[in-house]
Amino acid sequence: GEGTTGDFTLTIPPNLKKIGNGSFNNIDDVATTCGIKLKFTEGLEYIGLSGFSNNERITGEIKLPDSLTFIGAFAFSQIGNATNPINKFTFGSGLTAISWRCLASSYITDIVIPNGVKTLENSCFMNITVLANLTIPSSVDNIENEFIAYSSSLTSLNCYAVKEAFESQSLLGSKLSCPDCLSSLRKRTFRKLIIPF
Repeated sequence: GEGTTGDFTLTIPPNLKKIGNGSFNNIDDVATTCGIKLKFTEGLEYIGLSGFSNNERITGEIKLPDSLTFIGAFAFSQIGNATNPINKFTFGSGLTAISWRCLASSYITDIVIPNGVKTLENSCFMNITVLANLTIPSSVDNIENEFIAYSSSLTSLNCYAVKEAFESQSLLGSKLSCPDCLSSLRKRTFRKLIIPF
């Protein structure tokens, strides 16, 4: 890593192909009180279970490389903090699934899902209380239950997935509910939902 304006930058080099389970879990203790920025380079293919979880001082933007093809459960759960949340989290285009509780209980304001992702697993974005922006691309054909449960600040969802992608309780635990075109889902009160189909 390198120090920049009080923050510690952890750079994942291009020759590193796999990050195992828990490899960077709770690195807050190592970096004392400074912020932690993550920089990924192309070449990384695998992040295991809880690879970067439990790091409240991770800050800035996170962009995963397009070379990444697997991301484990809880990989980035419980990162960031309410005072200085992560501005944007961008998944790489090599992923076809976003794993169970991948970003659960993290502080992230904007999540970018590239076209090519097919599955949003159970609770993948659960309890992200500062989440403001989320767009689901048309490539997504499976949205599992409670994928945004308890993400209480999300009042706008841009969804280009077909209605058949949603499971019966996909929106359970969120402030969002189903418009007429998704009438098979549980009814709740919408603030804003854009589904252009």
